[in-house]
Amino acid sequence: MAASGSTSKELSAEHKVEGVFEELKHIQRTFGYLPADKLKIVAERRGLHMRDIHQVASFYPHFHLKPPAKTEVHICADMTCHLRGACEMKAALQARFRGTSADDLSIKDVSCLGRCDTAPAMVINENYYDNLTL
Repeated sequence: MAASGSTSKELSAEHKVEGVFEELKHIQRTFGYLPADKLKIVAERRGLHMRDIHQVASFYPHFHLKPPAKTEVHICADMTCHLRGACEMKAALQARFRGTSADDLSIKDVSCLGRCDTAPAMVINENYYDNLTL
């Protein structure tokens, strides 16, 4: 008679994916992105297909599937920042740094940085800036 909690039984789908998000966060903190070989290890250990892990990793915008640029600029694109000039700010930054390597600089829109009262706002390499002007 098998003891309760025996590992000989196949895990249910819920148990296979439980904790995947936290595991991916740990990998990204360690490497700065999610290397494919590390995702493969997670998939194999959990008995999942690589596509299942990739679906989680690619759904959330803060996960990187390739090494991030040395400088990452995220500009809030939600309504308050938009109305206070975030789009013009993004365009000015893109024009100023045109020709800069994608390995060195990434300028992207993001959804809500939680700084609506001091819009427009941006994050540069995890440092927050708000009340910005051109």
